[in-house]
Amino acid sequence: MFKRKVISSQFMNTLKKFARDTDCTQIQWQTPEENERAINFYYKQKAMSKNKKRFFLSL
Repeated sequence: MFKRKVISSQFMNTLKKFARDTDCTQIQWQTPEENERAINFYYKQKAMSKNKKRFFLSL
């Protein structure tokens, strides 16, 4: 699990650097509510959660 945390942290740092370098002001992503491990990781990254609804239309 330690290796996964290191890779995840490196990925987030690379993503944040890319976003800053390209003048992005925000990064958004989503994860299922039951993915507690990821949610805890995102909170440790100082990310904020926002409740929202997702809609799908099957054709």
